[in-house]
Order: sequence, then structure tokens, then C-alpha cells
Amino acid sequence: MAHSPSRQSGPQTNNDAPRDAEWRILAKEAAQENDPAKLIEIVEALTRALDEQERHKKAQSQGHG
Repeated sequence: MAHSPSRQSGPQTNNDAPRDAEWRILAKEAAQENDPAKLIEIVEALTRALDEQERHKKAQSQGHG
């Protein structure tokens, strides 16, 4: 059974805490994972979470200029 930590982005708020928490949780899971296939899934989800956080921050900075 594969672990699927990816999430769809929810309502956007000014609080980045949920986004920040998501990648931190995924990073901890990756550090502890021993199964290579599961590790790949977690790292892919981590990459998506970090990309989404960066897109969100860029959108915020462009909107407040």
C-alpha cells in the first residue's frame, strides 16, 4: 500500500502556516522512510508543496506592490 501525502491546495489565506507545516511534515517523513518507492513518493510530494509555497509567496508579493 503506497503512502500518498500529496494534498490539493485549499482556500488561500494570508497565513502560510499550513503550507509551511506541510513541507516540514513531508521532510520528516522522508528522513525516516526506508522504503525507496515510498521515499520517492514523499520527495515528489515535498517538491510539489515547496513549489506551491513559492508560487503563493510570489503571488502575494506581486499583489502587494
